[in-house]
Amino acid sequence: MENIVKTACRALFAKRGKNVAALDISGVSTIADYFVIVSAGSPPQARALMQSAVSELGKAGVFLKHTEGSPESPWYLLDFGALIIHIFTQADRAFYDLERVWADAVKLSVAEEACE
Repeated sequence: MENIVKTACRALFAKRGKNVAALDISGVSTIADYFVIVSAGSPPQARALMQSAVSELGKAGVFLKHTEGSPESPWYLLDFGALIIHIFTQADRAFYDLERVWADAVKLSVAEEACE
């Protein structure tokens, strides 16, 4: 697993992100190499997850290029170029079901201990 994905996962686990999933989409899309998807228990936690990811990836020299979402939004999209992070509330994650949409992508193991 590429270091950028590990760094993102560490940042999300640090703020107690739930059901972290990583997909290698490089073989099925040109928009990015990886998606990381995480569930937040509440909008404040979603903001904390976003801030943690931006901060930790920035320290690693990977900077945010574009973001979608707002404090009222149930979904944040963080575009770091090769990596896109999707932060959802649990209900919206189930509704959009990106893992199903991107079922042809390679699923990466992102157990918390694997991201250390």
